Amino acid sequence: MRDIDKKLMNLSAAFKDVAEAIRKEMPEIWAEAVVAWGCEENAVNMMCRKNAFLGGVKPVDLARESDEGREMVHTYIMQVKYGVYL
Repeated sequence: MRDIDKKLMNLSAAFKDVAEAIRKEMPEIWAEAVVAWGCEENAVNMMCRKNAFLGGVKPVDLARESDEGREMVHTYIMQVKYGVYL
């Protein structure tokens, strides 16, 4: 197996692990993120990257911090889903 193939397999496994963790911790947010971004891989990318709308914090980290953070992430996802940015 080529090195690039191994890296892709590891990356894919990492995405699955992250997706599963988010799905268990915050199922409502996860379900909306998958719908808003069209697939699990895109939802993982969105949840694990720093976001300017959320003050430069990763959505997954913000949602884990507090109920208020979770609500902020949910609001952001709904805005993306419905094309509404304030």
